[in-house]
Amino acid sequence: MGWRSGWIRRAERLGRLGPAGVLGVVEAWLTVAWVDAVVSWLPYRLWRSWLRSAPAGGSRASAPETERVASWIEIGANHYPRHVGCLQRALALRALLSHRGLSATVRIGVAREGQTIRAHAWVDHEGCVLNEAPDVAERYVPLERWTGTAPASAAGCVQHTGRRIT
Repeated sequence: MGWRSGWIRRAERLGRLGPAGVLGVVEAWLTVAWVDAVVSWLPYRLWRSWLRSAPAGGSRASAPETERVASWIEIGANHYPRHVGCLQRALALRALLSHRGLSATVRIGVAREGQTIRAHAWVDHEGCVLNEAPDVAERYVPLERWTGTAPASAAGCVQHTGRRIT
């Protein structure tokens, strides 16, 4: 009976998003699945050109719009049957924003913790970090960014809450 009540709670939360939100989450889940398949099964040399290609359009978007798309990716990734790492999440978010004609930058950075080097990927739109805490670039040294446009000033960014969206 526990699994059934869990599904009912999830359906109720999904219903609170409204029809557009539900469609957004479905699109995000499918995008996560597509990106996960590409990253998991194809050699990097085959998908790196897609990663580096400039998104179509590159128009400006409001902070609530980009935050909403980022939350859809989080919900879709959290309900995907496999673990979805930061690279897949960042690529899926960039793909979904690009599909809407919005420019976004995938950043990959590294941090040293003792003898270990950690890597992390995140997305920003016009200098605002979308799917991570705003100080991520201070914790990780960016290696390279793949973008269609240079980021603008981070003034006016909506602070990401850093909470897990389920």
